[in-house]
Amino acid sequence: MQCMKWTLAGCLLGCLLTATAFACQYNVRDVGFTTIGTTPYRLYYYVRNDTPEDLNITFQQTAAATFIDTNIEVETILADRDVDHPAMEYLRFWEITSFPSAILIAPGGRSLVIPIASPNQPFKRTVWKALEGIVASPKRKDLLDHLVDA
Repeated sequence: MQCMKWTLAGCLLGCLLTATAFACQYNVRDVGFTTIGTTPYRLYYYVRNDTPEDLNITFQQTAAATFIDTNIEVETILADRDVDHPAMEYLRFWEITSFPSAILIAPGGRSLVIPIASPNQPFKRTVWKALEGIVASPKRKDLLDHLVDA
């Protein structure tokens, strides 16, 4: 009888220890900040041949860091070469003539011009502030604040 109790206790303990292997594959970070399986937003970064390369590098690095855990995909459009690109319709719609420029496109086709350049501020600062503004929200901040407590 004593042997049966130990065997039963061992089996029960084994079941409890292996239960973590069947846990949900998504953690709070995945579920709290991304939408699984949806169409991504597009951020078109428009430049011309004469756009300084350091501005392009700054934009790409900032976008990569800012959008790493989001559903926003970034694409660079060379406005004076890619005239037939579908993204050019947004540039014409907003009547943008200064470069570099950026436009955020929602999955439904709505668009928003993102102000990435300011004559009074360094490009790096305005790009960082503009791109952070895309992903910042009170709910996201609230989740981050509570995540640290948990």
